[in-house]
This record gives sequence, structure tokens and C-alpha cells, in this order.
Amino acid sequence: EIMEDADAAKYVDGWAVHWYVDFLGSPGVLDRVNEMYPDKFILFSEACTGSYPWELQKVLLGSWERGQEYINDIITNLNHWSTGWTDWNLVLDMNGGPNWANNFVDAPIIVNPENDEFYKNPMYYGLAHFSKFLPEGSYRIRHEMSGYDSDRIE
Repeated sequence: EIMEDADAAKYVDGWAVHWYVDFLGSPGVLDRVNEMYPDKFILFSEACTGSYPWELQKVLLGSWERGQEYINDIITNLNHWSTGWTDWNLVLDMNGGPNWANNFVDAPIIVNPENDEFYKNPMYYGLAHFSKFLPEGSYRIRHEMSGYDSDRIE
């Protein structure tokens, strides 16, 4: 309804799409939003792993499965007009906290203050890869994927 009101719509620059409902819909929704409002941006936000009730272990040090989950999601969202992708909390402690919502999750960097250590999880390296090789002003090109994990990327 906001976009139907010209006075209100002029204050909308784009939309944030949250990770925790990503599995409920198809990324094709992002295509439809882009078709309707090609001058607005789509930013993927609040990504994290270990947030669902069935994920009993919130922090999994060294989990390449969680790293791959980030990478697949970033590629999928970029393929569907997202202009960026942000994490919920880049750094958390060994319990997956603290944060203002008091929910415990995994993070790209986990700090162990008792031992004065920090760990870079595979999620960190996935984010670092995209950050390095997709500088501001990059353009998306058409491509087709095959091979490992290609069925999980749309």
C-alpha cells in the first residue's frame, strides 16, 4: 500500500529481506519485486545460522556446512536482484551471544574471552571471498551452474 501512495513512495529507497524467513518462499519473489520497482534496491539482511529451534547446537566451530549455507544463499540472492547481503552479528562469544534479542546463534567470528582467542568460521571466509571479489559497482552477469551443490542454488 505504501508504494501506491506517491507521497509515501518517494521516501522508499528499497527493501530489506530477512534470512529467517528465506526458506518460506522462492527467490522468484525478489524477481517480481524488481520487475515492479526496478529503481529500488533489495538488501538481504540478518543472516545467521543456528537460529532455528531444531538447531540445538548454536555455535559449531569450523562448520563448512554452515559456511556453504551462507555461500549458497549469497549466490542465490545476488542472482535475484539483491544488491547486498548482511550478517546478523559478525562476532559473538562461544555461546552465540550476546545480542539485544537474547537469542543465541552462530557467527562468522567466535570469541573465546577466557583464553583470549578468536576463531574464524568458514562463514567468515565465504563473506570475505564475496567482499574481495565483488567490489562496489560490480555487475551481475548471466551464468549457469553445474556440479557440487548447484541444485541448492537458484
